[in-house]
Amino acid sequence: MERSLLKTQLRTPLNEIVTIPNSRVLGANIVNYSAAARERGLILASTVGIGYDVDWRTVHELLERAASRTEHVLADPRPFVVQKGLDDFAVSYDLRASTRRADLMPAIRSELQQNVLDAFNEAGVEDLVTPLLGRPRR
Repeated sequence: MERSLLKTQLRTPLNEIVTIPNSRVLGANIVNYSAAARERGLILASTVGIGYDVDWRTVHELLERAASRTEHVLADPRPFVVQKGLDDFAVSYDLRASTRRADLMPAIRSELQQNVLDAFNEAGVEDLVTPLLGRPRR
């Protein structure tokens, strides 16, 4: 919102105004989602845990289908799935999808999660173990 000699003011996605002394800005790491999003896209990650009885190929297909149904998710680069871990009761998968709309990250992530649930329900996969909202990855 504002930069001056002594302070920087930001507006959060929750419409909060945060004032940061520039001395802290200079000595800290700052994540700027919007600058990279305009140029190369911002990768949103959504992690889910799916039971071992569901074939991993099916999981990949359903997650990618969910991403393709989500508004503001880019077709290029294509959304992709990373298998993160073999946990006690489920396999952890990370769906990664790009967007140029950093200003809509919460809404896009929410719609993406809804589409994941819909895709699994439509396919009759009922053991969606742990839907977790992931943080954007660079």
